[in-house]
Amino acid sequence: MTATNDTTSRLSISIIAGSLARDMACSSISEEMKELYGRKLTSIVVDDSVLEALYLYNDKITVTDIKYLLCFFIGMSAIDISRLFNIEINSVYTVRYRIRKKLKNDPQFNLIPL
Repeated sequence: MTATNDTTSRLSISIIAGSLARDMACSSISEEMKELYGRKLTSIVVDDSVLEALYLYNDKITVTDIKYLLCFFIGMSAIDISRLFNIEINSVYTVRYRIRKKLKNDPQFNLIPL
C-alpha cells in the first residue's frame, strides 16, 4: 500500500472517530460518561498504536465495525453502546461476536479488547 493510501486510511479512521464523538454528544448516555468516553476517544485518536491496529484490519471491517471497535477500545459498556446506536443490548453482543468471527484468524487479533 502506498504512503498516500496509508495516510488516507488513517485519516478516515480519525474522521470516523470524530463522527462517533458527535453521535455520543447527541445520545442518551449520561453526561458524566459522555465526558469520560470523549476523553478516552480523544486519547485513542492521538495514540498511533490503536490507529495502527484498526488500520491493519481496514480491508476486513466496515465503517460500522470501526465505530463499534472504537467503542470497545474505550471500554464503553454494552448498555451505553446500545443507547448510542439505538439498538438492543443483545445486538451489541451479536456485533461483538461477528467482529470476533471476522478477525479470529488474524495474528494481530489480540490487539482488540473484545
